[in-house]
This record gives sequence, C-alpha cells and structure tokens, in this order.
Amino acid sequence: MTPKTNTLKNRCVSTRWLNRVLKSGLAELGFSNAKVEVLFVSAQKMRALNRRYRYKDYATDVLSFPLLDTHNGKLKKNQIPIWTQQVDYPLGSLVICLSVAEKQARTYQVSFLNEVLRLVVHGLCHLVGYDHERSAKDEQIMFKKEDTLIRKIQR
Repeated sequence: MTPKTNTLKNRCVSTRWLNRVLKSGLAELGFSNAKVEVLFVSAQKMRALNRRYRYKDYATDVLSFPLLDTHNGKLKKNQIPIWTQQVDYPLGSLVICLSVAEKQARTYQVSFLNEVLRLVVHGLCHLVGYDHERSAKDEQIMFKKEDTLIRKIQR
C-alpha cells in the first residue's frame, strides 16, 4: 500500500518521510514513547488559528499545541502524568501551513522538504517546552537545539 501524502500543487510530504522525521526528532529529544499529531492546513485556516490562539492576524508557518507541562526539553517533575510511562502517549499537535512553507523555502533558498523539516523540528521543540519568545537566552538555546536535531535527522 502506498503511503498517503499531503500535497500543495506539485509539492508532496510523504507520510513515511514525516513519520521518520517525527520518530527521529522525538527520540533525540528524549520523548521516544510519545506520538505527535500533525495537521496540514490552508493559509486561511492557519490565519484563523493564529488569530485565535496567538492574537496575530496572519498565516504563520507552524503552530504547536502541547499537552504536557515542559520546559527546555524536560517534563516538570510535579506535573508528570502517569500515562507518560506508556508507549505512544500523546505529546501534542503541530499545525503546518504548506503554502507558507513553500514561500519560505523560496525566500531561504532551500528545498521545500528542508523547510518542512525545519518547521516540524521547530514545532517539536515547542511541544517539549523550548520557547524562543521567552528571552534572548531561550531563543539561543532553542535554535541551537533545532540545528542539532536537523543535522541528526538528516543523517
């Protein structure tokens, strides 16, 4: 059976590729038992979500909706739910706008899949508590973590 794909014009994101990226990224972050939901949405839907949850009226590239209380890759000890000891526990959801990813790929002069990879990794980092908007130091920590993850996933 052929894996499903999510497409934008002639751009495709293979389910097999996405699952490999998620599995590798989660393992590198120390959350190998977790599962992440990924949704691809239109620019119109992304704009509505960004306006609703971040009060910013434009289509952004990726939004993260974490289910656990984390900080810089660590679960907060007093907040660890018992179900995190099980395999396949939900970590949260990523919402990605492929049309924004395509525009950014052209702007940054990278391939479409490299840009989607960057967005997935960025979203995963947010799901485990990294936040570049908290402070300049946290931004440096998060972007360094992203670079490391991307290099390891691309091997």
